[in-house]
Amino acid sequence: MYNSLLWLVNLVLVTLYAIVAYLALHPNVPMEYRLYYLEDKLEDWPGYGGLNVQPGDTLYFSATRQNSVRHRGSGWEDSTGQRSCLGREPAMLYLRFRHGDAAPLMLQVTLQGAQSGAETIGVEINQRRVGDLTPVARASSDLRLRIEEPIAPVSGLWEIAFHRERAAGATSRICFSSVRFSPARE
Repeated sequence: MYNSLLWLVNLVLVTLYAIVAYLALHPNVPMEYRLYYLEDKLEDWPGYGGLNVQPGDTLYFSATRQNSVRHRGSGWEDSTGQRSCLGREPAMLYLRFRHGDAAPLMLQVTLQGAQSGAETIGVEINQRRVGDLTPVARASSDLRLRIEEPIAPVSGLWEIAFHRERAAGATSRICFSSVRFSPARE
């Protein structure tokens, strides 16, 4: 009788340990928590629900604005003041659209201090190339890219990568001051 009770207690403890180990390895947490704490993909804590955007929202790379970007991943440099600059590695943004992913969309990027013709910016969404942005020489310039095909988000998340594609001898800095996705007008 005593041995049976010990075996039963032992079995219950092993079962509870297995459940706790499973839950520790597969946590059920919000997307923002997973990206910031578990996967270390976000540079800034966005807050719960902070990755959600409506098509048409403008995200500013500014520490002083209400809609300042809390969606940045790796690849950004000089992220102080009113801008964030592209680094050597792809610069990542993470978004969740609140009302679907209707195509076509218009991506609008506002640059600061761009230099014409030095390089282009390749854009990928969820590891699929959607096009290129070519800066023009001005103190501030708006670049637009029309995205025709709907993008199937992974778990509702859009992973947007901006790649610098340098021309020979290009040394310019490309700095973003805002990003906006909006429905494209025909």
